[in-house]
Amino acid sequence: MKMLQAMLIIFTFCIFYTNSLPLSTNGRWIVDDTTQQRVKLACVNWPSHLEPMLAEGLDKKPLAYIVSQLRSSRTFFNCVRFTWATYMFTRFANLTVSESLDSMNLRDARDGVAWYNPWILGMTIVQAFEAVVNELGAQNIMVILDNQVSRPAWCCSDDDGNGFVGDVDFDAEEWLQGLSMVAELFKGRSQVIAISTRNEMRGPHQNVEDWYKYIKQAGSIIHNANPEVLIFASGLGYASDLTFLKNKSLDTNFNNKLVYEAHWYSLTWGWRSTWDSQNVSDVCNGNTQFFIHQTGFVIDGENPVPIFVGEIGLDQRGLSQTEEHYYSCVLGYLADFDIDWALRAWPGSYYYLNDSISQQIGIGVDDAMGVMDFSPESC
Repeated sequence: MKMLQAMLIIFTFCIFYTNSLPLSTNGRWIVDDTTQQRVKLACVNWPSHLEPMLAEGLDKKPLAYIVSQLRSSRTFFNCVRFTWATYMFTRFANLTVSESLDSMNLRDARDGVAWYNPWILGMTIVQAFEAVVNELGAQNIMVILDNQVSRPAWCCSDDDGNGFVGDVDFDAEEWLQGLSMVAELFKGRSQVIAISTRNEMRGPHQNVEDWYKYIKQAGSIIHNANPEVLIFASGLGYASDLTFLKNKSLDTNFNNKLVYEAHWYSLTWGWRSTWDSQNVSDVCNGNTQFFIHQTGFVIDGENPVPIFVGEIGLDQRGLSQTEEHYYSCVLGYLADFDIDWALRAWPGSYYYLNDSISQQIGIGVDDAMGVMDFSPESC
């Protein structure tokens, strides 16, 4: 397991678990719907939205073991941000796990799944997705179902076709259909505490007017199908911009279920080079204030709304001073302002990865940002 001591020292004291769901919001806080007591989300991202459309890591260890590690003394997560692609439900729902892996010639992955989780191979990809959600619930892990993309693929770039309504792979009607299907499917499963409208909207088609239109539609569809879940809505610019809310609120019929989501990496807003400065405190303060200006402000004011920082993380091999400066800063912000968060990412490897930005393309690719190690013994 990669090194997470700094995070655990900061956050262990403030993680709360809940067996009393559903959740709602009260001002800037996520709370137990019945008692109105605070419930803090300490989450990790578990991808299931890439081309194989299967939760990563099932070729390395049994599902029950992988889930058990989430709540172990070494990790202390109480929540998973579990990602999915629209097409998994609208186009490929009848595809089996075995067929999916075979179609990509992922022989090693298939052999690994056959060894550790053979009962999954004959399932459809939707049934396998359900099986992971069910196991998370059985082990008292809360689940956020995150609509990461439409076409299964690595996320994200401006021109990947998955960025915003109007892109080649982002048809509004199909996207809303997928949200409805997922909301209906997981209705009544108390471990599913939230469904996101869409991850990291971006690209040349993004605009504020359509954001209001489609986020409201998406949230209403989720709420009508499954009124108990929270609705997560991220802004524009890769979930880095909610400034338009300063001028106009999102008028909804699900206000006590609405949570805004933001992401913060070292390269967010193109400021990666600033983290190398000798005056780290000033750089951290400047970046933090900018984050608050762009997104974090939603927890303040007359009508505060909770914010969930759904993606943070760094290369855990400790090779970059830039990354370490950024990470120390973001952890400080999350602790100081008592923010709910999700770390990227849980698995240590991917069945198949095609990330042209980082130039990581291939089969069985290691994820240096993963909590788990690449080796079978640690995943």
